[in-house]
Amino acid sequence: DNMSSRIKVVTRTRPSVKFADELIKFPSDGKTISVNQPLRGNHGYINNQPSEWAFSLDKVLHNSSQEDVYDSCARNIVTKTLEGFNGTIMAYGQTGAGKTFTMTGHTENYKLRGIIPRAISQVFQEIRTRPDLSVSVRVSFVEIYNEIMSDLLTTLTDGSAQQLNVVENEHGGVYVKGLTSQVVHTEEEALNLLFEGETNRAVGTHTLNKSSSRSHCIFTIYVETRSRVESNASYTSSKLNLVDLAGSERLGKTNSEGVTQKEAMYINKSLTFLEQVVLALADRKRDHIPYRQSKLTHMLKDSLGGGCNTLLIANIWGEAAQLEETISTLRFATRMMCISSEPVQNVLQDPMLLLKQYEQEIKSLKQELAMHNTLANRTSVTYEPLSETEIQDIQRQVKLYMDGTIQEIELLSVRQIRETLNQFRLATLVMQDELADKMKSLQLQSRTSLVTTSQSPQPDRRVSKASRTSKMTMESSVSEEIFVGDTDGQGFNLGVAPSSLKTGVSSVAATKKLKKKSRAKSPTEEAVIKETPLEVPEGPVVVSEHSSRPNTPPPKEEAFEMFKKDKGKELNTVLLQNKEILRQKRKFVNERSITLNKVKQKIDEVCKRLEQREKEKQEHGELMTSEGHVVIEEEEYLDITELKRLKLEYRGQHEEIQDLKREMSHCEKFVDQSRQHLVKEFEKWYKVSFLGEQEIEVETESDKRKKIVESDAEVFDKLQRELLNDEPDALGFYQARVRTDMRSNYPAKVRPGSITQKLRNKPPTSMTLS
Repeated sequence: DNMSSRIKVVTRTRPSVKFADELIKFPSDGKTISVNQPLRGNHGYINNQPSEWAFSLDKVLHNSSQEDVYDSCARNIVTKTLEGFNGTIMAYGQTGAGKTFTMTGHTENYKLRGIIPRAISQVFQEIRTRPDLSVSVRVSFVEIYNEIMSDLLTTLTDGSAQQLNVVENEHGGVYVKGLTSQVVHTEEEALNLLFEGETNRAVGTHTLNKSSSRSHCIFTIYVETRSRVESNASYTSSKLNLVDLAGSERLGKTNSEGVTQKEAMYINKSLTFLEQVVLALADRKRDHIPYRQSKLTHMLKDSLGGGCNTLLIANIWGEAAQLEETISTLRFATRMMCISSEPVQNVLQDPMLLLKQYEQEIKSLKQELAMHNTLANRTSVTYEPLSETEIQDIQRQVKLYMDGTIQEIELLSVRQIRETLNQFRLATLVMQDELADKMKSLQLQSRTSLVTTSQSPQPDRRVSKASRTSKMTMESSVSEEIFVGDTDGQGFNLGVAPSSLKTGVSSVAATKKLKKKSRAKSPTEEAVIKETPLEVPEGPVVVSEHSSRPNTPPPKEEAFEMFKKDKGKELNTVLLQNKEILRQKRKFVNERSITLNKVKQKIDEVCKRLEQREKEKQEHGELMTSEGHVVIEEEEYLDITELKRLKLEYRGQHEEIQDLKREMSHCEKFVDQSRQHLVKEFEKWYKVSFLGEQEIEVETESDKRKKIVESDAEVFDKLQRELLNDEPDALGFYQARVRTDMRSNYPAKVRPGSITQKLRNKPPTSMTLS
């Protein structure tokens, strides 16, 4: 099979009434294209350009239907994907050659659907025919527009758009950091995501194509397959990349200007980098492959690197005016055939199942050891963890050994040896603590004796002074009887005392001075003051009859605390949990930032050392070998190696901090939403509980509109099911299309930086025959 040794290439021609039959020939083998290019006028010079071309490919599809294209190109790759092999199908060609029609097809006609909808349908059909397997499917949809990578499925969740980046994992593979992959359970769910993503693509118009794709798009299907019959821990994980490349174009033919011209420049630049990667892969003498020149080539590293079932569909426009672009496309296709490919099945191990297997294996080994010990008359040896009784016995033996009562400890197993050493360590720590306590007690006794001898004549005077001070304080505090006055009728209090009974400023100041003095007193004086009894004034306490108002609502602060403990307890718990998560995120960011700054300081130190050595080389000259090679000293080599390691560590920690900051921003949003929800529910509860207001649900115009749309959709579904009796498999396709149309009735969220020109953000439907 050619796919097992190299990339497979298929050519598809665009149907046209002006097809250049006299210039483009298709031999009967179905694998060759002959192109005759007339030579231009030489204007007196010899024209040595070739005029005849012959391209040998894996298959040529001329005037073929969508079903024939899928059977020839994609069906086998999709089947291999379910078996654990990665697959890639990408369409390449000039603008207007039919790439998007080949990959996506007509989004409103079931029979004219493209490779992506048919691949989704085949995946779920294959899953239904394999009941012994548990298969999980996820999809993602990414767009590369002007070298800016964005997720086309983000508008289905929160409407936010962020620039994505391609990173490499520890195994050398690549993935898009931050890209969402949504789990789908049915064909309809996957098609719904596909159609929704297509409406978010950047589409423009120019002379050669009225609905030209202005970006590269990659729709990926992730498949994980596990056996329901076998109990092993292995499972397969694979992905199928379906790539719709933007078409190359010549500005002289398209007459593009402004934004469209800028888009064409980015498209041609990325396709040029793709061709450079293909040339480097075809040259086996090349050691370096420039994958990182563009985001497209970096993302397709797994597809072009040789471990994937890769197929290229070269779309050509067979008219005389497009002959040069046709030859360029076919030359690129032949170069792709020179890239070797050896697909490998991706078999992984489930860590949880492996853990269970290891536990069972350990249990079997223990039983086998116990059997051997029984045969060898070693019945006292056990392999289970030591019990509390055994640990106490070892502790007693260690104590007797340290006291000198016994001369040796009998050791029978490794577990006993470890526990014996542990008990020795614990005994040593206890002895150290006891010694430290004894030293502290001795120091404390010596200090106490010195203080007692130096302060022994003073206690009688202090007590007498303290008693006098306490007596003065009590006399001033109870010199007048204080009664409760009449209420003022404003608020919840016990009343207002008359002005004649209010404490004067002088007494308040005196009390404060006495408090300050009492704080500076010794413990002996404080004890004397506490023992002095207080004189409580006798007399009734008068409370006004109008001191409480049951009909007046409580303040909102008190009501809010009541609400958080009763009705809003769950909402308050959610708010507190979100705050705690946010606090942890901030703590992690601060810790990572400190570590990052330390790494930056180390990088600066190494750079200074290297700069110093560079200055020394410029002053004294570089060391050279006899062959003329520069000699690098060992210290300089170690510094260079250390600098590379530090830069790699800095980059990784910086990316980690950026991820934490993004998570922290999400947590802040959750905290704000939880707080607003709590306050909103409290306002409702307060009005209903204390103000006697009733909640009134008001039906808005949007709700009425939604009901109208839903009723129309139900009528349409009934009519659609009646028409789909002949094509039962097309039900999911049409239902996904209807849901996408229903979303278009509402104002869509526009992604930042999205294209808003006419005919953009509109899905391509069918090719126009010229």
